Amino acid sequence: MSPNQAAFGAIFSACFLLFSTQISSADDNPGVEAAQRGNQFTSQYGSIKTDLKNILDDAKKLGENVKAIKDPQKSLSELQNFRATVSDALDAISDDGAITKESQSYLSYLAAELQRSQNRRSNLTEDETKTLITGWQNRLNAATEKVKIIDRLRGELVSTLVSLQGKEYYIEELIKLDEADKVLENLDAIVDDLGKTINDLKDIQEKISGS
Repeated sequence: MSPNQAAFGAIFSACFLLFSTQISSADDNPGVEAAQRGNQFTSQYGSIKTDLKNILDDAKKLGENVKAIKDPQKSLSELQNFRATVSDALDAISDDGAITKESQSYLSYLAAELQRSQNRRSNLTEDETKTLITGWQNRLNAATEKVKIIDRLRGELVSTLVSLQGKEYYIEELIKLDEADKVLENLDAIVDDLGKTINDLKDIQEKISGS
């Protein structure tokens, strides 16, 4: 064997081993891409899950305080905290937010897999091809229905959060009423003081007149 042939054989062997390793790696983890695409969507929900819990906790406190109408100023402070918590969540679940984008991206991935399975490979039987087509079609249909439900609930959540934020006007009016009550208390005190002063002056006048 000539030196050139030996060198060529070594290069060919190295390439073959590298290619074989790549195939083996992919075959060992056939679900990696599918898992990654799905996780990209579900991780977006995980990122706002804490915000949703905080929103619920803040809303409960806010609702109890507003209903009791004991401390409007505290309610306004809680509402301002609530608005800050809601802001990030609204961004994530809005029509063009991360949740919507990732859910549509995942549906596109399923649709692409379905289309790929419909292009029958020569190394698959007709039954195997049909199994793949049916499998991807079922997953796409199921995911599409779930995304529709998520979109509907997402819309309801946005409306509810916006409605809760709208309570700020009501709470501000309660604060004004509370301040008005304080003024009334002062007016009552003035009335009492004036009445007492007048009565005292009358007593003095009667004493003077009787002397």
